[in-house]
Amino acid sequence: MNRAVIGNDGLLRPGEAYYQRATAGEAWEGALRERGRRLHGMLLGATLPGGEARLVRRPSLTLDGTPMVYSVKLTRDRLAPVPFRFLCEPGGVGLPVSRQVTVALETLGEMLEILAWGRLQARVRGMVDGILPGTAAARDELWGGIWLGLELAPRGVGLRVYVNLRHGTLRERWQRLADVMGAFSHQDFMGPWRDWMARLWEVALPVGVGMALAEGRLRVWRPYFAMTAPGLAGLPRCVAEAWPRGERVLRPLWVRFRELFGAAAPWRVTVGVDCPARGEQGVLRPPLGRVKVDLSLQFVRPGAGYQAAEALVEDLVTLAGCGREALDHFLAGMHGCFPGVGPEFVSLGFEPEGDHVTLYVRPWMGIP
Repeated sequence: MNRAVIGNDGLLRPGEAYYQRATAGEAWEGALRERGRRLHGMLLGATLPGGEARLVRRPSLTLDGTPMVYSVKLTRDRLAPVPFRFLCEPGGVGLPVSRQVTVALETLGEMLEILAWGRLQARVRGMVDGILPGTAAARDELWGGIWLGLELAPRGVGLRVYVNLRHGTLRERWQRLADVMGAFSHQDFMGPWRDWMARLWEVALPVGVGMALAEGRLRVWRPYFAMTAPGLAGLPRCVAEAWPRGERVLRPLWVRFRELFGAAAPWRVTVGVDCPARGEQGVLRPPLGRVKVDLSLQFVRPGAGYQAAEALVEDLVTLAGCGREALDHFLAGMHGCFPGVGPEFVSLGFEPEGDHVTLYVRPWMGIP
């Protein structure tokens, strides 16, 4: 394992500056902007504790150990305000996984209290305890623990919780996922859910579970699956009803990817499916919602590689029919506040309201 000494101080002030830049404008009401600044600051403080730390475990959020990424979501509505989006690994890679999980849950608890959403803590902890092993020693053997996310838009605040499921045998992963989903589901949900899992069994494996919180309620569960088949093989099963539209975008994207990076380049695909949680209790009920396809760009190297990744994203935005003004504004803000940035993921979301593209980038951290 890379035991390099890492320093986080160089990302704290640029992160604060980027928030101010991203939320400037008439669309951002003063009280909301201040609340978002406080929440973003809490996540930065928990993720970038200051000083230096020794890398004690395998990086989880990014390959180089950077514990934070920013993203921009692009849609066909070019007039809508662009949300501020931030994803982080509280505690960074200088803590063992068991301690990182504790820091993440403590930070989330403080944020929920600020938002007066404290009653959601029990639901989140129930999901975490159902997915992760119960002992600190077992958790310390894992590849990552918990990521936290913040989405701020003029309409309000949203929080995200992502829990690692990249441990255990294939059967154990599927069973753990089925158990935790079943514990929070209405009986009508399990039939469609079993049908969906049956389509995935031969082409993907579970790697994580996410929760989306908004307006004081649990809104969405989002299990994630890593595709085991190369290229686009198996994606029709995952995208399901959205595939007729998805094929129009994904097949030319696959051709372009091979042109830019070569046939031997890694094609790492993760698929997430939204399971809407309904009512005050956040019970999972049908139908299933958005399908999200994430393509990893973590293997791309600086220089020509970053230029190729930018060309790929531009082609995808065109294929999906999204406006690129928000993309240009996002990248200008990132480059203006951080010494450098690199691509992490690009994703396609398919849902009845329209398709969208999301680009995730990491600030440069410079770990040896």
